[in-house]
Amino acid sequence: MWRFWVGLLIFGGTFPVFAEEIQEPDCLEDLQAETFAERELAQGQLLAWAREERGSRRDYLLERFFEESDPEVRQRIRQILEELVIELSEREGAGFLGINMIPAQRQGVGVADGVVVSAVIKNTPADAGGLKVGDVILRIDELELNTVNPIEDLKSHIEGLRPGTKIRLEVRRGEEALIKEVKLMKRYDDRMFRQDFRNRRQIPFEVVPENVERLQKEEFHQWLLEKRQGNLEGEG
Repeated sequence: MWRFWVGLLIFGGTFPVFAEEIQEPDCLEDLQAETFAERELAQGQLLAWAREERGSRRDYLLERFFEESDPEVRQRIRQILEELVIELSEREGAGFLGINMIPAQRQGVGVADGVVVSAVIKNTPADAGGLKVGDVILRIDELELNTVNPIEDLKSHIEGLRPGTKIRLEVRRGEEALIKEVKLMKRYDDRMFRQDFRNRRQIPFEVVPENVERLQKEEFHQWLLEKRQGNLEGEG
């Protein structure tokens, strides 16, 4: 059984507040089983176990990763850590819908009647949710877009939500009224896109899954470097 101290930062110092006991799962030992199939099964079981309490069990596995001497076991724990860190990261940051917009036709002085979808970026929530060029978004959740600057209002609302959040869009498509419910994704930097160059501007038109995966791995690598540095400083 392992015990982890959860620290509280006070005046530059870290003080233990309480300890959480973690019972070592049997599948951890099975990472050294004789057959490849058994080791693969154990890795899947260990990942499922860690997902039950992502934070504390991730930290537990991180400690085991630093202490493990067997190369294969170490690599398998690293793969589990990578999945856990990426899954947690996917819930952080600003939400992203995946459209370009222009204001809809003005209904009064300085007021627009929603926003018109001028482009739908491939492989985004907007794409998966069936939004189309020419759709007019009239409302997002409880926010009506009949304002002076509906584009900024919509962007601010979305960016204020976490990735994975479900949003409800009221859409007008010609004479048809539609309701679209989509789940926001995380927006990484511009390297996630395949972009077109028009009028000296870079216009994203597709999210490239391979690029997103590369950025996720970069985030994990940076996370692990920081944890390793912290572990070394702790030993010093």
